[in-house]
Amino acid sequence: MVKRQLQVKSIILVLSILALIYMILNMVHAASFSVLIADDFSHGVGVGKFHVSFGEYLVASFKYAKKRVPRVARNIFLNVYTSATISN
Repeated sequence: MVKRQLQVKSIILVLSILALIYMILNMVHAASFSVLIADDFSHGVGVGKFHVSFGEYLVASFKYAKKRVPRVARNIFLNVYTSATISN
C-alpha cells in the first residue's frame, strides 16, 4: 500500500513538472510576439541588449537583476518599514 502511494506521488510530481514546463514554454513563445512600449525600451537600455537571441537576453537580464537587486531590496525594506511605522 505504501509503495503504491509513493508511485502515485511520483507520477503526480512528474506530471506537474511537465505541465509547468509546458506552461512556461507557452508563455515564452507568446511573449516573442509582444510589441515593446514605453518602459520596455528603458529596460532594454538598462540591460543593454537589443535584437539578440532569447538566451543572450536572459543571461543579460540575470546580470542586470544581480546588479540591481540589493538597491531594490533596500528600497522595499525602507518602504515596508516606513508604512508599518506610520500605520501603527
